[in-house]
Amino acid sequence: MAGVEVLKAELAKTQRLGKFIKAWDPKILGAKDANPRTVTDEHILSDMDVAIPVRDGTILRGNIYRPRHLEGQKLPVIFNYSVYSKDGATEIAVFPPSAGLDKARITKDYEFEAADPGWWCPRGYIVVSIDARGCFQSEGDKSYYSRDVGID
Repeated sequence: MAGVEVLKAELAKTQRLGKFIKAWDPKILGAKDANPRTVTDEHILSDMDVAIPVRDGTILRGNIYRPRHLEGQKLPVIFNYSVYSKDGATEIAVFPPSAGLDKARITKDYEFEAADPGWWCPRGYIVVSIDARGCFQSEGDKSYYSRDVGID
């Protein structure tokens, strides 16, 4: 927790109007427990809630979407690492039309600010969507804009 105290002290030195707010446990907001499974539909094989161990033993959770028509082939991979939930916790309907989102191009697997598996998989890509450290189903402490995020 020493890192939090250092952050508070550094923030106090700035002229910012913001303040440090302690995060709630994700369970308070209704994050579901991990449920590893494979889901198939007409075009995509989806491995859901896959455990992904990182450098310090922390387990991150991710969904892996693969095109069915190219199963077993080596394909390029797009990684989404997000604090907004790999399972679409951010409702797209809250964005006004002025945001420029074409809702006709958004599929059921859309994740806010990330590559949409429903668009990329039919074009020959694997999409991996990961809950960031300390977010939703991933273990650990959330870290904002640190080098640790890149190391994970």
